[in-house]
Amino acid sequence: MVTFNYLSMKLGGCRISIQRKEETAVDWRQFFSVLNQLKKNKDMDAKIKFLELKEQWKKAADADRPAIEQETDAFLDSLSENDKKKVFDAIDEDFVFIHKEAVEIQEIVNVRKKLEPVLPVISISHLTKTYFKKSPNWFYQRMNGNRVNGKTAKFSSDDIKTLNFAISDIAKQLSTVQF
Repeated sequence: MVTFNYLSMKLGGCRISIQRKEETAVDWRQFFSVLNQLKKNKDMDAKIKFLELKEQWKKAADADRPAIEQETDAFLDSLSENDKKKVFDAIDEDFVFIHKEAVEIQEIVNVRKKLEPVLPVISISHLTKTYFKKSPNWFYQRMNGNRVNGKTAKFSSDDIKTLNFAISDIAKQLSTVQF
């Protein structure tokens, strides 16, 4: 065991300093285990910091965005090449997520457009209770793409089949009515 009063070392771009008032014995295996964990956390910190800056930019008013852009540029310039690669990988993952989200939104919009001329004519309460055995809220959550339990609600392929059958069945019922 070695004793120290002050220890300072550089990890990535960060300086880690440990200072004790009294002399402390060091278990170097444990110390380097903690140090390696800090390094792993630093790798994640670059991704997290970038994503936090992105969220700040998204929520910011137009007037505040240039300052956040400057902070983001300075942050990216301060990263090592390895950290930049990790951040750019996170950006790629984010684009994949955004594309998937855009496809889901397009599906929801398509369903809404198709239902738009029909909704004023039929009773959603009757449709959902009769054909889906669900509440009208359930139907509107899916039609509007609301968040339910942390997920975007949407019609499943079976729901779409049921909806097609319901609309056809209602159309048949209406076509048989004559005065």
